[in-house]
Amino acid sequence: MQEEKLYQIEELPDLKVNWTESYKCLDEPLLEYVWEVANHFLPSCEDTDKGMILIESTAPAIFANRYFERNLTIEERYERAKEMGMCNTTFEQYSQSKNRYRPLDVRFKNEYLKSEEILDVLNSYHIDISKFWYLALFIKDVVLDKCVDAMPAETSNERIQELIGRINEMPNEKNAELIFKLEGKQKYVIADKPTIKEIGVALVVYKKLMENNGLNRGQLDLKKMLNEKVTIDKTPMYALFTKMMKFFLTPYTAMPPYPKSIDKMLLISRMIKILGLSDDERFYQECDLATNEKRNFLKNLIRRYENYKYTTIGVIYG
Repeated sequence: MQEEKLYQIEELPDLKVNWTESYKCLDEPLLEYVWEVANHFLPSCEDTDKGMILIESTAPAIFANRYFERNLTIEERYERAKEMGMCNTTFEQYSQSKNRYRPLDVRFKNEYLKSEEILDVLNSYHIDISKFWYLALFIKDVVLDKCVDAMPAETSNERIQELIGRINEMPNEKNAELIFKLEGKQKYVIADKPTIKEIGVALVVYKKLMENNGLNRGQLDLKKMLNEKVTIDKTPMYALFTKMMKFFLTPYTAMPPYPKSIDKMLLISRMIKILGLSDDERFYQECDLATNEKRNFLKNLIRRYENYKYTTIGVIYG
């Protein structure tokens, strides 16, 4: 009888590193994979006499602090932030600024450690089980920040102006559609060009009325932007998760003995399921149960989102 392998995740220590001094956690071995991805996708900038240059990302320090704070109360987080020099406000001000706080989600560690399919693939690529777990948590946290708990990158004023411009540039010889899509409802399509032009005129009149009433649209938009929560469709979220994971996995080559499958896209797909980003079993299954043919479920799902433009700003990572 084959002996069952027992895996454990090495615990990330409390580094107590201010996010402005992220370089101080460069030598933490468990963050090795996090650093690779963070410096590529979330680099920081510094203004020098030679202009702006890219420097180490602040994201690993933010992630490390979020990992340690995941089980702390808001009072404990406040005291810790003061101790580390990350907070000089009153508790009331601090708590108001954290009204959208989302704790780091680490609920699925046991599912990860029980997944022989995933762990066998990681071993074949000589990828450290613990380091990869923290990388997966980090990427999930970034993806949720960008796609679920985000702020709009554009204000409503800018979006209205963009729509007016698009309508005004509409050529007479081209067909056009204006689509209103509400989740769970049938989409409403306006394909009548005169009606679309009237909508454009109405928006221009609306903007002029707002300006004539002396309302500062910039201030209104900024206040709304800071309090508005934007959630985009799940498929672009899966596409971003895949993009970041693929960047990390690309240099690795599998070594024998090979598991049943060393497909990197299948590994990423299974991590989406394991991490709770989806409860759809098709992310985990390699083959269609009815035909026994390879699914390529994730690859087919995100095909149209390879160059997707994410028009949101993350609350945590930016």
